[in-house]
This record gives sequence, structure tokens and C-alpha cells, in this order.
Amino acid sequence: MYKMSLTYLTANNGKLLIEMWTGEVHLEEIVRRVKERVQDPSLVPGAAVLVYAMGITLETSLGSIHGLADLHHLADSKHLVAKYALVVDENVWERAEVFAKEVASYGINAIVFTSLETACLWVGANVENVRHFFWPKSW
Repeated sequence: MYKMSLTYLTANNGKLLIEMWTGEVHLEEIVRRVKERVQDPSLVPGAAVLVYAMGITLETSLGSIHGLADLHHLADSKHLVAKYALVVDENVWERAEVFAKEVASYGINAIVFTSLETACLWVGANVENVRHFFWPKSW
């Protein structure tokens, strides 16, 4: 058994999905979440996904990341994610880059960031609102 935490929120009338991953993250959990995400009826066509995963321990190999992008073909085209902003540190940077390159084959723009502020700017999210969602007692 492992401990992993995922907090998420759909915002901007379904145009933005915000996720915060913490702790140990295993491939099975990522696969489950990507399947849910690409079929989420609360998202509108062309939605953006902001994933904040600084400080996580990613318990999966580089090779297993390749298949995650293929899960996007399961999506009904009207719910297809248009862009990802992945905020990560050096521990998972390489795997996030692989994911970003792989989803590009499905017409999805993905950029890997080390800055929450820059990632929010790219997906059109208000960084103060995102911070408040992630860390409500800190702001």
C-alpha cells in the first residue's frame, strides 16, 4: 500500500482543471486519473490542465510514461484536453518531458514548468486563486 494525495478542481466553467499531486505517485494512479480526465463531462472542449507535482516521488519508469499519452485516444473528441502545464522539479522532469512529447501526437500542447506562476500564465489561470486552492491556510 502506498500513500499518495491528489487534490483537484474544475474551474473557469470547465475550461481549466487544476490538480495537485503529493507524496508517492504510482503508475496505476496516474493511469486511473488520466482515464477520468479525458472522459470528464465537466470539462469543455479545449480545456487546459494545470498539474502541480513539485516534490512528488514518481514510482514509475521512464518507459511506462510512453503509454500514458495513448490514453488520450479514449477521449470523446468533445472532451479532449487541449493543453497541459506540468509543474515539476528535477526528480520527475525527464518523465514529464516524455509525456509532453507523447501527447503532442494527439494535438495536445504540453509544457513542463518549474514555476507555478509561469504555468498559470500559460493556461490562463489566476495564480493567487490557484495558490489559495492548493494552500488555503497559507494565504
